[in-house]
Amino acid sequence: FLVSFFFLVLFVSSIFVAKSMRFELFPGDDVRLVFLQIKGEVGTPLEESDVAIAKLEKMILSSLKPEELDQIRSKIGKFMDERSSKIGNHYGSIMIYLTPPDERERTTDEIINDLVKSSKPLVPKYEITVLKRQGGPPKGKAVEIELTGDSLDDLKLLSKKVQKILNETKGVVTSEIDFEEGKKQIIAKVDNSEARRLGVSTDLIAMELRKAFSGDSVTEIRESDEDIPIRVYLDKESRGSVKTLDKLFVLSPRGNRIRLNKVVKFVERPGAFVIRRKDRKRIISISASLDKKLATPNSITKALDPKLKELLDDYPSIAYNFGGENEDTKESMGALVKAGIISFICIFFVLVVMFNSIGQSLVIMSVIPMGLIGVILAFKIKGAVLSFMALLGVIALIGVVVNDSIVLVNFINKKREDLGNDMQAVIEACMGRFRPVILTSVTTVAGLLPVAHAGLFGGSVGDPFVKPMAFAFAYGLAFATVITLIFVPVNYLIYLKVLSFFRNLFSRKTDIEDDMDGGVLESEV
Repeated sequence: FLVSFFFLVLFVSSIFVAKSMRFELFPGDDVRLVFLQIKGEVGTPLEESDVAIAKLEKMILSSLKPEELDQIRSKIGKFMDERSSKIGNHYGSIMIYLTPPDERERTTDEIINDLVKSSKPLVPKYEITVLKRQGGPPKGKAVEIELTGDSLDDLKLLSKKVQKILNETKGVVTSEIDFEEGKKQIIAKVDNSEARRLGVSTDLIAMELRKAFSGDSVTEIRESDEDIPIRVYLDKESRGSVKTLDKLFVLSPRGNRIRLNKVVKFVERPGAFVIRRKDRKRIISISASLDKKLATPNSITKALDPKLKELLDDYPSIAYNFGGENEDTKESMGALVKAGIISFICIFFVLVVMFNSIGQSLVIMSVIPMGLIGVILAFKIKGAVLSFMALLGVIALIGVVVNDSIVLVNFINKKREDLGNDMQAVIEACMGRFRPVILTSVTTVAGLLPVAHAGLFGGSVGDPFVKPMAFAFAYGLAFATVITLIFVPVNYLIYLKVLSFFRNLFSRKTDIEDDMDGGVLESEV
């Protein structure tokens, strides 16, 4: 019981250690394509964006060493997103192709940090953003905060406050607000009470404005077989002047000419370049790129959550949500947990059918969580980041660990039949199966270690997606093998004691019932 309790405490402790470790959905060590992008005010001429990109190109070529840079490509008027791209004269993108990580001294994040610091003074009128493209399945932005509400003014004000908090957070390289103010527009606000008093409706006001700026067909002339409409509207100079609005009149149903400025107040303000909605509410997203050595999406989310709750206390109509990689992580982990539960249930039913015993099936499966201890300890000692691929390695580890336990429990059952002594049967079964179990695990671990430690002694650094999976599989199996030879026999003996206890308990109850039945018969006689 003490041995089983010790391993249980060790497993619980490893879970707490895992919670304090950094987690990343997919490893980013293989990033070789980086987008350094600019975003100016809407309406910025394409020529200005071209000049800004040219300055950044010279800076990149002079800053990066020959062993770091492969090539660069520039696109004026285009802004790349995680899954799409945007077009506009105020956009610009530079695609930076880096050399493989094993051929340069600096990491991708170190290079990006230097480029961003050098870029901001060169193009102060533009907003600098960074997008890293890496292998593997597509995922959202490293950090993305979605603000939803009905008031666009509140959303704009709050998004700037959130961006400020984000920029002050350690590990954030660049940040971006996806809302862009468009060209200036004039809003016509109708004084409804005054309009009703003068007998002017909103429709009449709208029609008068449309006639003045878009034109209205007053008649047609016929030329050959074609009818040509005659449209009347203001000239180009008048249409471009705000003062023209004060000179317009609207004709009331009574035939009175009423100045528009008596019933309408004209307000000038910037418009929206793009309006996004989610669940019928306006949405503004604030995103950021990270230095993965200093912060992860999960750590940034934990740090920002209490600050955002405090900030939104003054804005009850606005809600927030963490999207991007954080949302992708939740979806992926949810799917992984479901798959794990289904696999556990399937393994359990197969074992029950094989051994015709629920207790022995539980003994075999008890070693599965123990393999996680070796994985967590190995990643903690190495200082590596836990990832989705590492957890896939743990799922693959289950099958091998269960196989070793099946072999051991099956051999213990045979020895019990031959010897009739439970303790001696367990000891001899462990001694007899020690070499096969060890050899099976050693050969598997030996085949995985070169993949898990690729690049340790020079050469290629290996695939960053396969390495975490191989690392988790190898060290999880190495630890689980030792656990199997200790933990499974101990649990098997506990299972036998519990089984014996309940057998004795039920046999006593049966004897007592028989004695009571006998006493009743004697009294009747």
